[in-house]
Amino acid sequence: MTKRVCILTDFYEADSTYSLNIIAEAQINMALDAGYPVVGVVSEGFKPVRAWERIELRPTPPPKERKNHVEFYPQIGDDVKATKAALDEVLADVDVIITHDLIYQSAIMPLNFAARAWAQQNPHAVWLNWVHSATPSPIWTTKDRRLEPLQRHFPNSKVCFPNSWDVPRVARAFRCEISDVAVVPHPTNVPEYLGFQDVTKRLCQERDLLNADVIMVYPVRLDRGKQVEKVMRVAAALKHFGKSVRVICVDFHSTGGDKVDYRRDLKKMMPGLGLNEAEVTFTSEFDEELHLRAPREVVRDLMLLCNVFVQASVSETYSLIAQEAGLCGAFLVLNRDFPAFRTIYGQHASYFQFSSAVNALTGEDGTTEVNYDNIDDYFRNVAGRVAYELQYNPVLAQRTRIRKERNPAYVFKRYIEPLFYFKDGLA
Repeated sequence: MTKRVCILTDFYEADSTYSLNIIAEAQINMALDAGYPVVGVVSEGFKPVRAWERIELRPTPPPKERKNHVEFYPQIGDDVKATKAALDEVLADVDVIITHDLIYQSAIMPLNFAARAWAQQNPHAVWLNWVHSATPSPIWTTKDRRLEPLQRHFPNSKVCFPNSWDVPRVARAFRCEISDVAVVPHPTNVPEYLGFQDVTKRLCQERDLLNADVIMVYPVRLDRGKQVEKVMRVAAALKHFGKSVRVICVDFHSTGGDKVDYRRDLKKMMPGLGLNEAEVTFTSEFDEELHLRAPREVVRDLMLLCNVFVQASVSETYSLIAQEAGLCGAFLVLNRDFPAFRTIYGQHASYFQFSSAVNALTGEDGTTEVNYDNIDDYFRNVAGRVAYELQYNPVLAQRTRIRKERNPAYVFKRYIEPLFYFKDGLA
């Protein structure tokens, strides 16, 4: 049976600039996208927007006073009772309860008292209490016997914190065992953060782009001189090095004549190269919106994902797409046999022989034809250079790591979802 998740807060508004709300909204979306039913507990009067509009909201009465310091104001007892009664109703059918600074903030004292009382009476539920500081708050440092119930490890819970280095400090600050602290890095929703178009978001989802080791984008009209097959050969060779690959060919203005035949020929090559339809996408076939052309905004989206750009064209005047790929942080692999590329892009790229429509030795009109002794070995050599950069170039490596391991789906599956089951012995 799927566990029902609750995001328990004292929020009275969905402030898009409030860090706790930003993280709570991310968790709502992560859990929903993973198939979990989610409810939200908020203060009365809360108006839902964004992620909060996707879930059922259940209100609790606001406290008579909100204090940013420890104070047992006259009505606090009444607030605790009213909040506990509300929790008995709003948490009746939930299995996992996620909170943010519930055990830290002085302003949430009434909810903290009430939640602990509910947790004692309902030991079936799992509590995941995010804290956003490793230093103890006045709740934990103030010497007052009335605070003692709040100065013990919350029952049936894990304390969640975003980095592993601080785990001992967190355990000391919140008076729990190190095993009671779970490390959960914060996710970044790459398509949302970078403002992707809807069709790009769908492409990310359906082709699993965010989890790929290598994303190669090639926006070209499908003339045979663009040599898309050589981009595909680099991708295939990278698979030989154990990399997961995605090639996105943004094939604009390619709906007739030999362009259609060329696309068909490229698709026929794929099985022989060990590539499948999830690994190679022609945008003209992905969505009717992209059938004739791709908006520049979509190309920009894809370039922001691209970490390896291979320009294998036999002839260009400049290659603006190479410039855009470089601007967006991709490692450039350019055609050595077209000398103009070296004058345009200089030493900050890698150059390999892909043939060209000029005589590379004389600089005159003509052709440069490369006859590979063993074409597979040659492209494995290209891929080896690329694989080295992906591993040892700190900017490329970090950028790829964040995209892969800090996207919401990965963070949820790897770090958060297992915590739902920690009392079942599965985490």
